[in-house]
Amino acid sequence: MLDRRVVKEFLEEKLKDAEIEIPKGINFNELVETFCLYTEDDYYEWLKDNYKSFFSIGNIGLAFNWDEIRERIEERRRSGELRKPEVKLTKEQREKLEEWYAKHIFETIEWHNDSVLFSICQEGLTSA
Repeated sequence: MLDRRVVKEFLEEKLKDAEIEIPKGINFNELVETFCLYTEDDYYEWLKDNYKSFFSIGNIGLAFNWDEIRERIEERRRSGELRKPEVKLTKEQREKLEEWYAKHIFETIEWHNDSVLFSICQEGLTSA
């Protein structure tokens, strides 16, 4: 889940800034991997705790109060914090979008896992 290269650079920088030398017998790459695994385990536990608190209603326990969840979503939408959802395109939609872009932008589209931001899909498919 974590980008090991980024974590490695992070640890190199932090240890250097703190003037900490890794003792002999500790492989730096193994230290990086162990730190990543520790962080991922902790992250998973954090997700589980947040899942419980997000969907809990007082002392009732895990219950889905969809009105409250809608309200939370709407608050985030109004604040502009929500990202636009990604959608998977069908082959036909992708071809239409490529055709539209070829006519209007004259650039090659790079596809990453056949997904594209929803706003681009809507704009391209409606205008096609």
